[in-house]
Amino acid sequence: MLVAVVASAAASPAATLAAADARQADAASSKTWLLSNASDLRVGPPPGAAETQAELDALQALADGRDGAALDRISYWDAGAPPYRWTQRAIKYAQSHGVGGNRAVRLVALMNAAINDAVVASADSQQTFHRARPTLANHVVGAPATPGYPDERAAAAGAAERVLAYVFPSDTELFSSWADEAAFSRVEAGVAFPSDATAGRGLGRQVGELAVSWGQNDGSAEKWTGTVPTEPDPAVDPPAPIVELVCACTIMALLARKVPANAA
Repeated sequence: MLVAVVASAAASPAATLAAADARQADAASSKTWLLSNASDLRVGPPPGAAETQAELDALQALADGRDGAALDRISYWDAGAPPYRWTQRAIKYAQSHGVGGNRAVRLVALMNAAINDAVVASADSQQTFHRARPTLANHVVGAPATPGYPDERAAAAGAAERVLAYVFPSDTELFSSWADEAAFSRVEAGVAFPSDATAGRGLGRQVGELAVSWGQNDGSAEKWTGTVPTEPDPAVDPPAPIVELVCACTIMALLARKVPANAA
């Protein structure tokens, strides 16, 4: 996953950028679950200098007019790693719609696999184009010391919205509105150009489609035709592996966190 590099007071800008570059290169080579290679969905080149300047002017005007609601959105979506808010919301939504057990675990797994691959693919494109992030005097969150095209959090939003819409198709518009807000929060914060967010979300949706294709063929919809044993058999029903316990504890911890009332 991407790691924002924060320089200490003693670090030089060149050293900071070099460290960020190295960490992002590592992110681009991270394991993927749906993509065979991080470059499979590499985006096209970013806008040129003239369009970038126009975007920068618009960003500055947007930053100058931030209100309390904008600052709340920025702070909310900037919390944690890219999957953080999406995992919270997916669990809350599933819980409120009577989806639990294996179905809820499957949803979270599909969504997070898509988010992971979207972020890794974003790092590949960022390393390819090295587009600098906006330079505004009034950032409200720390600007990552990495290239910004396409934006990785917008990519996470695109991936998550597509998987959620697959599992809960009746609320596709709701999930799209969440992704709108998440992606635009990066622009409002002044750490991404509008074209960074647009490219990131488009990339994320493509990865989300791969997750949907996987889900449609994972056999989860097949009707079970077996029989239920009446007595436990230690030979075939061993205790749950520790990894399952860890997953269960993680989900319980997430459920215990307070989620804003508008999150579902």
